[in-house]
Amino acid sequence: MATKKFITINSLLQLVVEKTAKAVAQKESKKKKIKEDFLFTQLKRHFGSGINATNHFAERIVQRFEEVEKDELSGAISRSIRKVKTLENGCDHKAISQKLLDESTGIVVVLERIGLYGANLITTYKVGQENLLSEEEYKEIKLRGLV
Repeated sequence: MATKKFITINSLLQLVVEKTAKAVAQKESKKKKIKEDFLFTQLKRHFGSGINATNHFAERIVQRFEEVEKDELSGAISRSIRKVKTLENGCDHKAISQKLLDESTGIVVVLERIGLYGANLITTYKVGQENLLSEEEYKEIKLRGLV
C-alpha cells in the first residue's frame, strides 16, 4: 500500500512565489520593454517576502492536498493572487479577505491581498468539498463575509 506524500508549506510557497513572479515578469517585460530575467529576479525577491500563509492554511493543505497536486495548487494560488487587487486609498490599506475560484482547477483560495507584492493565504479547498470545512473554519470564513 502506497503512503500519501504531503505538501510542505515552504515548498508550496516557494513554487507560488516563482509562478507569480514569472507571470508578472512576462507581462511587465512586454509592457515596459525590460528584460524578463531582470524583472523575474526583482519580483521573486518582492513576492518572496510578501506572500505568507496562516497556520490554518498550512494545516489545511496537509489535510486536503497531496504532493502530486502541488503544481496544480500552486498555479491556482498564483492566479488568485494576480486576480485580486489591493484595496487602498492613499496610505490607508484595507486587508479584506476575498474568496476566488480557480476555474481551471476547481480550487477555491481565500486570501487577503496586502500591498503590491503581498498576500496572506487564509484557507483553500476543492469545489464540492465545502462540506468538509470544520466548524472553526466555517466560522472564520463567515466572519470574513465570504459565506
